[in-house]
Amino acid sequence: MVKISDGVDFGKVTPELLAALAEFHKTCPPISKMGTGFIRQAYSYATLDDINRTINPLLAAVGLFLTHNPTTSKMVTRIYHVGGGYMESVSTIHIDQSMKNQAHAWGSALT
Repeated sequence: MVKISDGVDFGKVTPELLAALAEFHKTCPPISKMGTGFIRQAYSYATLDDINRTINPLLAAVGLFLTHNPTTSKMVTRIYHVGGGYMESVSTIHIDQSMKNQAHAWGSALT
C-alpha cells in the first residue's frame, strides 16, 4: 500500500514544464480499464500497463517523461521536461510485515 502523498516538491518548475503539462492534459483520453477483480461484486480497474500504454506516448510528444524510484520506505516519482524542469511526489510505502514472503510483500506494496 502506498500512502498518497507525503508531499509534492515543485523542484524546478519552468514555464516549459507547465505548458507541456497543460498540453498533455488536453490530449490525454480516458484510460481503459482492462483489469478485473471481484470483492463482493465485479469491478474493473486500469492496470499499470493500461496507464503506461496510454500516457507514455502522449508525455513523450510534449517532451515529458516519468521516473519512479523506490527507496526502502518511500516512492519518489518525478516528471521531467526535456528543457530541465521537474516536479516530484514522495509517498510512503507500507510493507505488510505479516506476509511470510517479504519479496512478495514488497512487490504488492509497489503495485
